Order: sequence, then structure tokens, then C-alpha cells
Amino acid sequence: MEDFKSHAAKGKPIFGVISPCRWASCSMFLAQNVTYQALPKVRKKFKYVAKVSITAKCGLSQEGGIHLDFWPFATFKPTVVDVIPL
Repeated sequence: MEDFKSHAAKGKPIFGVISPCRWASCSMFLAQNVTYQALPKVRKKFKYVAKVSITAKCGLSQEGGIHLDFWPFATFKPTVVDVIPL
């Protein structure tokens, strides 16, 4: 579940012009190729990206093009659909 914690949940201070609401969300991408291109630091630190299934029973979400802000419910347990090597 650590992978789905927001920066706020990890106790990190807000920086920039990000709203407290968005800072409290778990940031996700909606496509594998976008994740790879958008996050060069992730490619250096991690070897895989997990594809997960998110439904209305998992929490609240707001889609913004290629990105998803996700606020998981306390009962959220991720269902991994696929693991993709980077």
C-alpha cells in the first residue's frame, strides 16, 4: 500500500502551485508509454510499473487527459492486472 500513498500521506510538504487536495491524491497515468516518457526518475529507480484495476469501489478519482488523481478509500486493496518492465 505504500505505493499508493500520496505525498501528503507521506508527510512531504507542499511545493509549487499544487492544491492541497491534489497533493493528497495518488498520482497515476492512464497509459504505459506515457508513464515511461513522463517519469525519467522512475525509470532509474524502479524496474517495473504495475497496471492496476481501479473501480468506483476503490476510491474517488479525477481524470485529466493522460493522468488520474486517485484518493483511495481506507479499504482499498490494489488488484494488479499486469506488471510491465521499464
